[in-house]
Amino acid sequence: MNKLILVANCLIITAVSSSAVYAGTSELTQFQVSRADTANFKEYAGKYKMQGTPFEYVELTAKDGKLHYVAGEYRGELLPKPAKDEFDANGQATVKFTRDTNGMINGMGLNAQGENFSGTRQVPEMGISSYVGKYKMEGLPFEYIELTDKSGKLHYVAGDNQGDLTALSGKDQFDANGQAAVNFTRDASDNVSTMVVNIQGQRYVGKREAAANSMAAYAGQYKMEGLPFETMEIKSVDGKLIINAMGDEGELTPLSAPDQFDAAGRATLKFTRNAGGQVTGVTLDAQGQSFGGVKK
Repeated sequence: MNKLILVANCLIITAVSSSAVYAGTSELTQFQVSRADTANFKEYAGKYKMQGTPFEYVELTAKDGKLHYVAGEYRGELLPKPAKDEFDANGQATVKFTRDTNGMINGMGLNAQGENFSGTRQVPEMGISSYVGKYKMEGLPFEYIELTDKSGKLHYVAGDNQGDLTALSGKDQFDANGQAAVNFTRDASDNVSTMVVNIQGQRYVGKREAAANSMAAYAGQYKMEGLPFETMEIKSVDGKLIINAMGDEGELTPLSAPDQFDAAGRATLKFTRNAGGQVTGVTLDAQGQSFGGVKK
């Protein structure tokens, strides 16, 4: 177990410009890191179920050209190595991603101190809220495809046609009753922005309509307990969620689980709802501690 804990500790990383300062050992080591292919970090983003580690999941988010991770109470940044799909963690562990026959990321391997641990990428069944919305289509007999969360399934209505989309192993890829393949593209902030429908060799693209109202549900002031500040404010600006605590502002990044967001790799926010579906509170997890807040 001590060795496993050391593996987790070696993942605590703080990045500074193009160099990195690593914590988790008895000394701090600083060296230059090459940042190749940062534009493709989004393909690694997702949730991985691990085997043999002290944490059950590793969740990765890509933002501002960096690949951030949350692994239990540990969080930080993975840095690319020269080899494709390989990343370095403190010089003590190597993370290597695996791909399926279609070239899509489907898992990760963690090698540390001569031991190997594996993780399987989770199909985002619980993250369907990120796809919900209205898409304006081009070239189809109907103007819009609308997606909703119907009893935990991603339900579509397209003109007179409707049904459920089934998630495939690749990120943002779905099957529509065997009649069409649907995949989604994301913007620079890793938010779903476009739907692509492939039918009998034909490709149809739809742009997602602005959905600021979905983020507006979280907006408000939260009375916090156990933190240096009494009030935390959440704002919805241009479809993005902004957190303000003691004058320090930053953008929240949606995670795969509903109502959960990452705060720059430093904390995780989990919003709670009442029986009617309204957001009523929040739990802030940081450095292994949890702090509750009630929406005013």
